[in-house]
This record gives sequence, structure tokens and C-alpha cells, in this order.
Amino acid sequence: MANQKLLKKWHFLSRLARLGLGLGLLIIVAAGLWFIPAAHAATYVVDRFDDNAGATACTAALNDCSLRGAISAANNNPGADTITLPAGTYTLSGSGDDTNGQGDLDIFANPGGGNLTINGAGASVTIINGPTGNDRIFHIQAPGDTVNISGVTIQNGNAPGYGGGIAISNGALNIANSTIYSNTTAMGGGAIAISGDSALNIVNTTIYSNAATGDHDGGGIYNLSRTVTITGSAIYTNTARDGAGIENNDGTVLITNTTIDDNEASQGGGGIVNWSGAVTIANSAFSNNRAGDGGGGILNETSGTLNIANSALSNNYTTRFGGGIS
Repeated sequence: MANQKLLKKWHFLSRLARLGLGLGLLIIVAAGLWFIPAAHAATYVVDRFDDNAGATACTAALNDCSLRGAISAANNNPGADTITLPAGTYTLSGSGDDTNGQGDLDIFANPGGGNLTINGAGASVTIINGPTGNDRIFHIQAPGDTVNISGVTIQNGNAPGYGGGIAISNGALNIANSTIYSNTTAMGGGAIAISGDSALNIVNTTIYSNAATGDHDGGGIYNLSRTVTITGSAIYTNTARDGAGIENNDGTVLITNTTIDDNEASQGGGGIVNWSGAVTIANSAFSNNRAGDGGGGILNETSGTLNIANSALSNNYTTRFGGGIS
């Protein structure tokens, strides 16, 4: 009998010990979770037009938030962030910097995960001018994140590398209700160049009078190997060696309800050149594009795939093969 009582007591104490250990572990885990910082969204309202890299506070106080400062603050803040950009002209300064200190506006992956949205007051009144040095305007290096830009004009970027207006090396860009104008590059993509692990979605946006200078391609858009979607937009008066409107290497381009007009390539593909990727065009118009060699409207190489539905090609010109399509 005594042995049975001792055995029951031992079982009771064992259960109590196990329960205490479990509670202790739960308390330790809970205590650990308590100190993990939660991702939180923030809104930065830009209140100065100069390119002051130190104006990162972005509080209710006056003149403490530049566009560059707001982007630096968002780069370092966990969670999705929004930058509100009032009407006005924002001129960048400097060049050759990849830390957002000067030159182009560098957007990095958010440390806590999350997207960045930049909302202008409208493309006709919110203007971002390229740096006074030799640089583009935006450089997106944000793997896994999405950058949304709307209601702005991006103009007068001048890059020695890819992407005169915007270079996307990692991450996704959605640009809507905007204008990309008069940007140049000494390589590919006068307005936009996209490469790396990236995606590009263009909606209701005008891309015009951009240039890839010298023997370079993609006056409007240079797509290395990614997916580009263009809807309800206009691409016109861009210039390049090949693919004055769009150059598609081995990526995918989907064009819907869009006008591609009056672009000029010194060699092939006034409107678009597709080397080895896939291009699908629907409910769109190619007109008045010109090429010095082949494909006044469209140049599609033998390894590329081209699908066109419910679209019009008119008044395109080349001195050699395929005024409309080669």
C-alpha cells in the first residue's frame, strides 16, 4: 500500500514537472516573440523640392522631407510604405551613386518585406527631372518587392548605362497614369531597361521622345528576358538602332489597347523588334514607324514568336524589307 501511494505521488510530481517545463518554454517563446519588431506601414509626405539627402525625418514639421529623403526613409522602414508627392518640379543632383546619396533615386528591398508606392498629383503637374550629373532617375533594386509609381512625369534622365529614365535590376514595377519623356542612355532602354528577377507593368502611360544613342537598342523600352505588360498606353517618337519603340530580347511582351507611332530605328524594328522572345499584340495600332533596314512597324526574327489580333498596322516604312512586318 505504501509503495502504491509513493508511486502515485511520483506520477503526480512528474506530470507537474512536465507541465511546468511546458509553461516555462511557452513563456520563453512568448518573451522572445515580444521583442520581434512588427512590420508597419508608413506614409511620407514630401514638403520640399530640392534634392536634400538629409531631409529624411518626414514629420509634420515643415521642410524636413525631400523626395530622396523619403525614399531613404522607406528603404529602412519595415512594411509597405507610401510617398505622397505634391505638384511641383523635383530636380535631382549628382551622379554615379548606388546608395541613394546622390544621382539616381535608388530603391532597395524593404528590410521587413513590403512594397513602395509613390503617388504624384498628376503627370502634368508633378515632374521629376533627371540629375544634374550623368545619371538616370530611378534605379529599382528590390528583389521580392513591388514599386508602384503613378501620377508623375519622369524626364531628362541621361545614363551611361542601361535605362535612361528607369533601370529595373530586381523587383517589380507598376507604373500608371504617368509620362516618361526625353530620357537617353548610352546603352539600352532610353526610357526603361529591365533585367534580372523583375517584371514591368505599364498602364495608361505615355513614353515618348526617349533615345538609345549610338549603336544601341530600345529607344523606349529594353527588355532583356523578363515579362513586360503594356495596357492603354502610347509609345511614340523614340529613337534607337534597333527596336526604337521596344526591344524584346528573349522575354515576353504583352501589348493591349496601345498606340505605337512615329518611332524610328536606324536599322530594324521601328515600332518593335523581337529577337527570340514572345510578343502578343491585341487591339492596338502601329503607324508611321520607320526602320532603315527591315520591319518598319515590327521586326520579328525567326526564333521569335509573334501573335497579333484585332490590330492595325498603317503607314509604316522601311528602305528594305517589310514596311509593316518583317
